[in-house]
Amino acid sequence: MKTTDYYSLGFKNFQRNGKKNIAPIIIITVGILLFNIITSFFTSITSSVNETVVDNSSLKFIHVSSVDGDMKDTDLEKLKNVEGVHSVFPRTESFIGIENNKEKITTTLIGIPDNSIQYFTDEKNLSLSDNGILLNKNIESSLEKGDPTKISYTVKVKENEGIRKELNATIQSKIEPPYLISFPEDISVASIELVQTLNAGFLGLTLEEYLQNPRYQEAIAIVPDINAVNEAANQFDEMGYMTNYSLKASKSIPVIAKIIGSVGGILVIVLLVFAGTSIASIINQSLRSRYGEIGIMRAIGFKQKQLIKLFTVEVTIISIISFFLSILLSFIALKVIEQYVNNLGFADYTFILSISAYQALASLAVIFLVSFLASAYPIKKASSIQVTDILKGA
Repeated sequence: MKTTDYYSLGFKNFQRNGKKNIAPIIIITVGILLFNIITSFFTSITSSVNETVVDNSSLKFIHVSSVDGDMKDTDLEKLKNVEGVHSVFPRTESFIGIENNKEKITTTLIGIPDNSIQYFTDEKNLSLSDNGILLNKNIESSLEKGDPTKISYTVKVKENEGIRKELNATIQSKIEPPYLISFPEDISVASIELVQTLNAGFLGLTLEEYLQNPRYQEAIAIVPDINAVNEAANQFDEMGYMTNYSLKASKSIPVIAKIIGSVGGILVIVLLVFAGTSIASIINQSLRSRYGEIGIMRAIGFKQKQLIKLFTVEVTIISIISFFLSILLSFIALKVIEQYVNNLGFADYTFILSISAYQALASLAVIFLVSFLASAYPIKKASSIQVTDILKGA
């Protein structure tokens, strides 16, 4: 027999079986539907974690403080030596006014070292000049990159009395700064030296006097590799420091994702085992009801290999129909679930549930694997029946 003959005869047998094909198709479709829903949820969570956690530079910052509330230069050196830490700098900030012609704005200026600039701006090879400012884009202002301006700040002249002074500065760039815990939203960036000079003036000190015995409220540690943030924070904790960082609240995300994947995987495996058992039973019953037909086919010259190929075509047709039906229903179900879950608004990100090409191929592979494993024994048993067995009532 030609291959086309097997397909033609197999399709006719499939049509003749009629309603008997419905049960295995439904079982396979439901199993793959659940498989696609669970896989899509897991993929959506993983994708969101990658987007909002792994690719979020704001989560690379760890805020470190000491039990007594004071951080010293020796503390900063200890923190720098922790594996995975790129840079550590003290929390240094000053509330200032920026004036240009008739325009006046205010911002909280924070000081950072040059090796940390890359985490505050996309501009490559940028280094802060002595009086350069990276102005917050979110502050409404007509100031642009390169504009000269003046910093207005308070200088102490005597106890409880100060005067306003001005310092020439330049807008080196405009940035959208990362989110820093406990910092105000209006932060702009300058060199540590500039901010320390402003703070020294506020206390009525020179910069040299201010730096003789510096004490800081906290230190900011930057860990470039998101996967190393938790480990670095744990080491800080073990050293006796207190830590606070955005990723701390997200520690449970990977665990939740693993739980969802594990539970979902178990459910899928249980359902596929049940599906395989049911398919084997249904196909076995279907073939037993056709023993007379099989006996006639053996009598007219059909060999066992030919019968196996013929029955395999029937299983293939069932598998293909189940595949297309499961993909269609999965797509509809995922869109309905996506809209419903996102409308609840309980997550900090948007669920995007869809079926990728890899997922569709995986579904097809699972369908054929389960179908053929489940039907292998019944097909082999049915195809090996002899005419004498039929006549004996086997």
